[in-house]
Amino acid sequence: MNAARLLIVFAVAGTTSTAHAHVLTDTIGGFWGGALHPLIVPAQTLCLIALALLMARHGVRARPMLVLAFAAGCVTGIVLVTRAFAFAQSDGAVLACAAATGALIALGRPLPPVVAAAIMAAAGFSVTIDSVPAIVSERDTLLSLGGTLSSGLALVLVVGTALGATLDAVRNRWLPVAVRIAGSWLAASAILTLALRLIR
Repeated sequence: MNAARLLIVFAVAGTTSTAHAHVLTDTIGGFWGGALHPLIVPAQTLCLIALALLMARHGVRARPMLVLAFAAGCVTGIVLVTRAFAFAQSDGAVLACAAATGALIALGRPLPPVVAAAIMAAAGFSVTIDSVPAIVSERDTLLSLGGTLSSGLALVLVVGTALGATLDAVRNRWLPVAVRIAGSWLAASAILTLALRLIR
């Protein structure tokens, strides 16, 4: 990289301003703002995709329990938020869940369903507390977090079920390898993002 390009990079980096989380637009709020939140926040998207891959790697009998565990984690987060509990570094918790889940998928070893359910619950909790809107109204907070729960649950359920059904039906030895590779990429992305946030 020559000196002119390096100067441009530093100039652009110097003009950035503080980011405000949990504000999508001036017009989208409530349920739909909460529903869009996990889909446009990279840390939460990484985490939800990792959870879907984790669910897909388990058998048909274990999948409903994993979905319920995720929902239970989300509901627990909503309850604590409405009780005025505040959580610091919630985005770090989401990234840590994504990194741990991705790493476990990359290992390719089966997890006991109870352990997988605990991971799902912890991730659901972390995604919920990271989605608290920057508003005071309890009603709007509940609507927003209800939207987050709905879209997060839908993503995990649809992607996890579809991929799990494909893994069950297609006896291709390369497909599980592809899932493990995806898990490793998710873990690496989450770890790099977490490291960058920790050194700031």
